[in-house]
Amino acid sequence: MPSRNVCQNCWANSLPNADDTSCDCKPGYTLSGGQCISNCPTDASPNPEGVCVCSGGKVFFNGQCIVPTNCPARSTFNSASSSCVCNNRNENIINGVCQPCGENSVWNKNQCVCNTGFFLIGAECRTCDPRTKYDGKDCVCNLGYFGNRDLCTPCHKSCSQCTGAEANKCTACSDVSLVLENGYCSKNSPCNPGFFLDNGVCTKCLDNCIDCDNVFECKTCAIGYATKTQNVNGQNIVSCEEICGDGIKYEQQCDDGNTANGDGCNSKCE
Repeated sequence: MPSRNVCQNCWANSLPNADDTSCDCKPGYTLSGGQCISNCPTDASPNPEGVCVCSGGKVFFNGQCIVPTNCPARSTFNSASSSCVCNNRNENIINGVCQPCGENSVWNKNQCVCNTGFFLIGAECRTCDPRTKYDGKDCVCNLGYFGNRDLCTPCHKSCSQCTGAEANKCTACSDVSLVLENGYCSKNSPCNPGFFLDNGVCTKCLDNCIDCDNVFECKTCAIGYATKTQNVNGQNIVSCEEICGDGIKYEQQCDDGNTANGDGCNSKCE
């Protein structure tokens, strides 16, 4: 069997890794600036398992070496767990003080968490109304309802989202066959001129465009305008530009009757 290449001369507080190809810091140490630095405070050092062991009769607690008698009020030091433990079984050390968890919550050996079916809302564990769902911060109304966690009211049956109970307060439709226009969800409702249907919502075309299939391409421009194709960031945009020299004044200088040189009146309207 060929011999393995064993990593030689590892730096202090490090050992060869499992493949003997490089050195890894021992448990309780972190590599910094080419050296393995202890993760413990200055008056402690890691044991073989990486646990900080304090000197001078102190114990390691909350990242510091403390005298065992310096536990918070109503608590004592537990040598088995090397930690301060509250005397009252219903209390735990929270923010350095022995206190119970709040209503509808329980201690999970690290922090207070809400009981099943309860959610943390405004520092309290609360339930959500059946017409709401928890979004990670608060209870919000389900689809088909509007309002807030305390009062969710049904939308009109044609809406999946809305701002009110009336039929003209829809912001999304309850059926993909319905078209949203001016707050209404109606069957096969055409969009007004200058709008196109996008996922059931009438969406405005480009300026001065009266017929389009999408926001990037105008099919028919308003009177006094003509289509113009431009490439913007790799996307062809067909927009509407005023017709120069047609006698209709919108923006072009040549349409104001002024024939002065440089006033937009040559063959190129420049």
